[in-house]
Amino acid sequence: MTPGDDHLRIRPGRVRPRGHANTKRFVNQVLRAAKKAGGARRGGSGRSRVGTFGRGRAASLRANALGTRVRRVTVKARVVRHGARSTPLGVHLAYLERDGVALDGSPGKLFDGEREAADRREFVGSCADDRHHFRFIVSP
Repeated sequence: MTPGDDHLRIRPGRVRPRGHANTKRFVNQVLRAAKKAGGARRGGSGRSRVGTFGRGRAASLRANALGTRVRRVTVKARVVRHGARSTPLGVHLAYLERDGVALDGSPGKLFDGEREAADRREFVGSCADDRHHFRFIVSP
């Protein structure tokens, strides 16, 4: 964003105390979604498992120490298995390239790590043998 762009309106959510009761429900929703998408399955080995909830806490504390001039974003990630019940990758990318995506009404543009303009058909062809792909939504 450039200085003077004032079209961004921030509406922070409700402040909740740490250890809120919804935390466990949210973790269960994430685990159910991961299982539905074909993620790792629990149990079966018989060994005791170490809890992994709370990873990234140190990074979060360091980020909070940076001050108030830090830009924050929300990132939503989804794992999608390629299969009969999921939307094909090509259809999803065509949706991202539809008209009216940008602020000026122009269509969306795909990019990759090497080029500013990536070809959708080429990318879909290179991912044809993959079992799943990741969809990320990054919102300020």
